[in-house]
Amino acid sequence: MPDCSYIRDYSIRPSHGSWEVTIQTATGLHYVTFNAILSNTFQDVRLISAVKSDNYPSLRTTRFSIPQESTDENALKEFLRILQWTVTISDDADESHALRFHRIPNPLGATTRSKMGSLVVQAKLYPRSGTESATLAIANRMKNWIARHPRYRNADVMVPAPSGNPRATNVLPEFIAKRLCDSFNSQLVKCEKIKSTKEQKILTEELRELPPPERLPILKDNVASKFRVNTDLRNKTVLILDDLYGSGATLQELGMACRKAGASCILSLTATKNITFSDGLVQEDWNKIYEMYQKARQLDDE
Repeated sequence: MPDCSYIRDYSIRPSHGSWEVTIQTATGLHYVTFNAILSNTFQDVRLISAVKSDNYPSLRTTRFSIPQESTDENALKEFLRILQWTVTISDDADESHALRFHRIPNPLGATTRSKMGSLVVQAKLYPRSGTESATLAIANRMKNWIARHPRYRNADVMVPAPSGNPRATNVLPEFIAKRLCDSFNSQLVKCEKIKSTKEQKILTEELRELPPPERLPILKDNVASKFRVNTDLRNKTVLILDDLYGSGATLQELGMACRKAGASCILSLTATKNITFSDGLVQEDWNKIYEMYQKARQLDDE
């Protein structure tokens, strides 16, 4: 299953001509992922140490060194800040994020839908009357985040996740992708379905009595080799866009189709990530995330 992580805290301090960056992440598997993300954004990033907490297994503190002469401190702070307010996902893409979790288990044991999750629920009904404001809000939040991420804003191609319903003519990810392509001068490329399968959301509902580890292989098999890209993507950076990240099976297949078409780099961005297929986080993490989201409601980008 996709392993999810978020940055609990970070710090930057000068040290012998370099910036020493300390990142505290929840879930101990992601120091490799964050090392790759930093290395693809800044020059000469060096991993100093990655220490796992003895008392808190899912917490890891990782230290990096980045030369001051090639990296502006403000740019580094801004980059870490946008990562801190997103979910980082370890999957088959070169880099993968969701702007928010869809629902968050709160300290009382119930779940609370995030503000972004509420927008996705409203926008799912697009293009019905009254859904345009939610749809535009998601597109604008994605636009603002992409504009602040050097790698994402330079994507050559954007690929929207197609609808599982073959009769659908107005698809939310496609609407978002068109607006983003206009903003970042990227090429819009659609994936072609080459086999008919049951919609993932319907299959997920049918399998909900099974534990997530047993559901995932079935969901992956449902979309295996389902897509084809007829556009030459050789040496292109491709950004795959969707509204909700579930098991990740569809996004994985889209990424494979893009790589077969020659893409050199696959990026992924969704509005939200559900919590069913979110390995690596324990209850204390969710408590912290809930507090973080309550604070985030005060920020412009929430």
